[in-house]
Amino acid sequence: MSNFKRICLLLAASLLALGSNLAHAQGTLKVLNWSEYIGPEVISKFEKATGIKVIYSILDSDDTLQAKLLSGNSGYDVVYPSSNYMAKQIKAGVFEPIDWAKVPNKKYLDSGVMAQTAKHDPGNVYGVPYVWGTEGLVVNMTKAKQAWGGELPPLTYDLLFKPENAKILAKCGIALIDQPSEASVMLAYMGRDPNSAKLSDTQDAFKELAKIRPYIKFFSNNMISDVASGDVCISTGWSGDYNVMKRRAKAAGKDFDIRYATPKGATGLWFTLMGIPKDSTNKDAAHKWINFLLSPEIAAEITNEITYTNAVPSSKPMVKPELANDPFLYPSDAQMADYFVFKPQETDLLRATNKLWLRYKSGL
Repeated sequence: MSNFKRICLLLAASLLALGSNLAHAQGTLKVLNWSEYIGPEVISKFEKATGIKVIYSILDSDDTLQAKLLSGNSGYDVVYPSSNYMAKQIKAGVFEPIDWAKVPNKKYLDSGVMAQTAKHDPGNVYGVPYVWGTEGLVVNMTKAKQAWGGELPPLTYDLLFKPENAKILAKCGIALIDQPSEASVMLAYMGRDPNSAKLSDTQDAFKELAKIRPYIKFFSNNMISDVASGDVCISTGWSGDYNVMKRRAKAAGKDFDIRYATPKGATGLWFTLMGIPKDSTNKDAAHKWINFLLSPEIAAEITNEITYTNAVPSSKPMVKPELANDPFLYPSDAQMADYFVFKPQETDLLRATNKLWLRYKSGL
């Protein structure tokens, strides 16, 4: 072999090795997040800024995520659990501690939100706040008034949880969030501790829920299209979704009056966190992703798209005025004081609640 050929082969091998090293340095990032829970250009902006390819998957429930994490082989680098679920997952040791030195944008995080999430994650070791909100009541007033036969009474859980009211509104469609935590909402409505550790309280909650079961059309964690299309007129729902529902209805040429209510004493507060599973194969990219999402410009872009409150207060001037001025997205201190926070259940109670929920959905 000539010296020239040897040089060419050595050069080709060097270039191949260099390309392989660069590909490894950039790599891929596997993200598991909720449906319609990120800005449409955020992923492409991150890929352009870092050279990291994002493989983005959709999460359907906290229980699905928990099963993946507890298996020890989640297959993801960043996941988005609800705070009350993450508390249990932390105890199970399924998360990698956040290396905050790699998240300089931590300085932008809301100290109040950090204090709240620290109740589930002491010291904020494993979870990074993403967005937060409440669970309240979503009503398509236009469809509900038609079914009711006139003006509706005040928007409280009486509309949904009193069987005589549910029977009327079933004509225009009733739905519930597909989460066992609906029992906590019922307990709050009943005037009991929504985070009661007593199985008897949970059983009582399901007895009350059973009274409206014949009128429930379906259960879902994504009812945006159903409410926007008019297939559902009343449901439990999340604070950010109703703005998207209004957008969708308007885009479809439907003149619906869609509203959100936070029933006094029975509105639950929740947080979505970002966590890095222990089995992540690209923890460095995971930290870069988390840090990227905490920049004020990107946080504002996310809120403007998904209409949920982010955990970066300095992003608010960049949030659309109709959202920044929405009292359900940016509630007052008095409103916040009236909300209860969903807390994790002990294992035995959680299992019992899940069984009761499955039986409830099946109509047994």
